[in-house]
Amino acid sequence: MLGLIHYADISQDVFGSSSPNLFTDVSIVYIAICLLSLIRIRSIDSIPDNIHLSTILICDFIALILMIYASGNINAGLSYLLLIPMAMAATFIKGQAYGLAAFGTLLLLLMTFISFKQGDANSQSIFTAGLTGVSLFVITIVVRTFSHKIKVSQDTVKRQKQKTQYSQLISQRIVETMRTGIIVVDTDLKIQLINRAATVLLTKDNKFEDLGDIVFLYEKLFHWQTSDIIPQTMVFESVNNNTIRASFAPLEDERFPSMMIFIEDMQRIGQEAQQLKLASLGRLTASIAHEIRNPLGAISHASQLLNESDSIAQSDQKLLGIIHNHSQRINFIINSILDFSRRNNALPEIINLSQWAENFKREYLEQHNDAIIDIISNEEGITTTVDSNHLYQILTNLVDNGLRYNERSTGEKKVTLQIRLQKKDQCPVIDIIDNGTGIKKEDVHKMFEPFYTTDSMGSGLGLYLCKELSEANQANLRYNYDTEKQQCVFSLILAHPKRRIIL
Repeated sequence: MLGLIHYADISQDVFGSSSPNLFTDVSIVYIAICLLSLIRIRSIDSIPDNIHLSTILICDFIALILMIYASGNINAGLSYLLLIPMAMAATFIKGQAYGLAAFGTLLLLLMTFISFKQGDANSQSIFTAGLTGVSLFVITIVVRTFSHKIKVSQDTVKRQKQKTQYSQLISQRIVETMRTGIIVVDTDLKIQLINRAATVLLTKDNKFEDLGDIVFLYEKLFHWQTSDIIPQTMVFESVNNNTIRASFAPLEDERFPSMMIFIEDMQRIGQEAQQLKLASLGRLTASIAHEIRNPLGAISHASQLLNESDSIAQSDQKLLGIIHNHSQRINFIINSILDFSRRNNALPEIINLSQWAENFKREYLEQHNDAIIDIISNEEGITTTVDSNHLYQILTNLVDNGLRYNERSTGEKKVTLQIRLQKKDQCPVIDIIDNGTGIKKEDVHKMFEPFYTTDSMGSGLGLYLCKELSEANQANLRYNYDTEKQQCVFSLILAHPKRRIIL
């Protein structure tokens, strides 16, 4: 800018008035040095170090003082331009700022003294030079004070920002790893936040942008909003065949009105409750085994010995038979409870259901050669993720029941295993079908309760065990009676091999 003013002859009596050639040469060299400095900074693509900055600032002082000397009058106001590089030095190279202030002051006094000797300056110029030198030190002190405060403020803001980012990261990780699904939607029901648990529980393909893509949840939330009732809980079934409990609650923030939805998997909640029941049942079975089994063994053994006696009447032998049979039944109940309480956690693996069913049929018929098991598979290659040992226990209990009730109705011990995929979610299903009379409608809701049975010789734990093992493998066991075909159907809906929830 100084060079352009000089070359344009806008202010000949101010810039370069004493030595135009010196002013011209200094301005050209000064521009060249600045351009080279910029090129170097761009080439290394990093912040300049203190040596580079100090060199540039020294060049600033020398160039400006030479221009002041070439102009021949320190009172013209060019000396105040020295405050700019001095402020830069106080800001960026704090340790050497006072040295540069002293360097600039000495150069300025030296230049003024030379001008005074040459007759180009007077005593007032010397006073102005001294005052300018004092200004350099004052500006250094002031800028250093303010820059230090700014640095402290920046460090504080940086630390607070880091803490905030860390807190946000922790909150985000907590929300993402929670087993409870969380969805936040705005007043237009656009999703603002959704965690992984909600995505897994609600959708099949995990791809959606607003709540309208989850139709069944959208309808319930819309009904909740329009009915203007207090936050409540709704239980329904999702497209993934999960029983879901959704709770709605508004976020009390006038700036960002929104709604929070809590999604809970009833199956997981049931599993947790079941773990508590199993712990209690384990303690109970230990007491039963100790308190009942030994005297029960003595009663059963005594009845067998009495039955072998020749002095027992025929009528008394029947009573002994009743004692023996019921002792066996109590012992069977105790064994069932003990087997159930020792149940291990599920160890899921991917299995081909058609192949597994054929192996199950072969092993089962080796022990029940009078039974008939038909296998129907609509598709080949149907797979699932399940504990094969648990699946064997479930099928064994259901097939035993099916054969028993089918024989009572038709005189034939026969069941059918149908393997298929559900249309709505492509989850694999095993249907255990028999032609028995089925369960009475008034008893359907009690069929999976422990110790409930319609068989005088049953323990009432078979279906209960099947239900609990199913839930442990993220499967659902359901009952239906086909009135048209007169068939009793237990459907075991297994987990999709690619959408199983990792607990």
